[in-house]
Amino acid sequence: MIRKQLGLLLTALMTLSAGAYPKLEISLSEGEPCPSRPGYPESRCLGIKNCSNVELYIKSGNMTLYDVVGCGIGVYMELVCCPNKPPNLQTVSSTTDSSPAGVGPMVPESEPKQKRKPEREPYRHVVSLQYLNALTFDSYVMRCTGVLLKENFALTSAACAGSFIADPNHVRLGLSEPFKDLLEIDNITYHNNDLVLLHMSHGYSREFIAEVCKQVDVENRLKLIAVGFSQKNEENCSWFEREVTNVTFDSCDRVSINRPVRGIDNINHICVSPKTASPRSPPGSCVECLRGSASILYVIRPDGSDCVAGIATPTSKSCIITTHPLYYTSLFSPINSRFLNDELSGSGSRT
Repeated sequence: MIRKQLGLLLTALMTLSAGAYPKLEISLSEGEPCPSRPGYPESRCLGIKNCSNVELYIKSGNMTLYDVVGCGIGVYMELVCCPNKPPNLQTVSSTTDSSPAGVGPMVPESEPKQKRKPEREPYRHVVSLQYLNALTFDSYVMRCTGVLLKENFALTSAACAGSFIADPNHVRLGLSEPFKDLLEIDNITYHNNDLVLLHMSHGYSREFIAEVCKQVDVENRLKLIAVGFSQKNEENCSWFEREVTNVTFDSCDRVSINRPVRGIDNINHICVSPKTASPRSPPGSCVECLRGSASILYVIRPDGSDCVAGIATPTSKSCIITTHPLYYTSLFSPINSRFLNDELSGSGSRT
């Protein structure tokens, strides 16, 4: 009976139309890992017929047919992001049951199953920026990482505006599809050639506003996570997260400073080092770049909540793909905090 049900489920999956469930922005080959997506389990790209874990997720209620992410088209079948592990459900094995090998019938847990509370998207405050394509002037590209600090204000690195690249024209909220609507930027305010505050003509919902950390949050943190968009030809690809560790400030003495950022000191800046190096990427592919993507530094508190501690300091445009230290501009330092409070409260002078 179970085998028959799984067969019917597989048939339904294979007969879904090409537009029935979300697709990755890029096509993958079978066996490649799928990029991280908020709320989606770690997965790799497999033919739907070869992915028994999708069936288990759907039968357990943790996923629907329309949640399954497509990652390409194989020779004989649709490719999907297949969860690496089955859902965390109890199973029993039976020598007389006709279930597929290794898959027992689902049994209820000892306690009544409660309706799952909807989980908030991780790093839901992160934005990317839209620019006019300088090569064609008739299309747009997405670059940089920023964070929403008020309904109609986003903060990013000074490297994302001004002389190095053309100014951004729109903000887009979200790490991956479906993104929120693009909002037009109508003013840019610079601070110490380090940060830029973007004012939008309209605003996003308050639920997406980030909380800026306090010193006590950093001191009592569970961990530090840098979040950004991987880069290819200075354009955004999929998002990534990297755990970093706070190191002594003099560990950043050898950081190359090719931009005139004012006031780099241990009060207004934090020195961190990635715990692991970025994965090696083939030439011409996307690179997980902490500084070049203007990544956001998050504090994860012991209770699992988060706050924003800083933005990668624009000392240069080069990527950090090793465990070499780099600076993050502190958002809770007195000078930077005063700048943000003045601008967000409307008392600052816009330029």
